[in-house]
Amino acid sequence: MKIFVYLLQILIIILAVVFLVQHHNQLVDIKILWFYTIPRVQLWAVILFSFTAGAVVAWMLMSFYIIRTRSETRALKHKNRQLLSELESLRNISLEEIPEDAIPETPPPAPKPLPVANSESQES
Repeated sequence: MKIFVYLLQILIIILAVVFLVQHHNQLVDIKILWFYTIPRVQLWAVILFSFTAGAVVAWMLMSFYIIRTRSETRALKHKNRQLLSELESLRNISLEEIPEDAIPETPPPAPKPLPVANSESQES
């Protein structure tokens, strides 16, 4: 799977380089909303800026996600350590130390259901 991802990345890079070589002298006008225009900017600069801006935004969003998941992981590890220490302390308690009123009573077994007569046996 990693090889497929690497090959796909290489293919995308090759296609981007071919596109940029074919359009290296192409000039474009950038219109920002409706009130500002940047005239005659090279296409490769626009593509590079757009890619960089997208990468920065993606990095910022992923960093918030990573910080949140690390915080969750830290809290769950702390809770796990607490539960393990409680489990160990409960395993080490001898039966004589447990008071009688703390032991729940065992409920009686449920009664067996009555057999249901077949409708075929009632007809004859």
